[in-house]
Amino acid sequence: MILGAILIADSLTAPRFEVVPFLVGLLMVGLIPVDAIIDAATRPSRDEAELARLEEIMKRKDGAK
Repeated sequence: MILGAILIADSLTAPRFEVVPFLVGLLMVGLIPVDAIIDAATRPSRDEAELARLEEIMKRKDGAK
């Protein structure tokens, strides 16, 4: 955790902002939960699920006519 805080402080005080050390520091300190990142990366997007649901509704609607 201390190393993460050092990385955050170093990236914020550097003349040029470094994104990667800043994000790694946030991960090490625990401000960004790793399991939430993994879940967000592995689950299907809401758009795909919403599109599949709407297609199913349209199929039912066409079958009812």
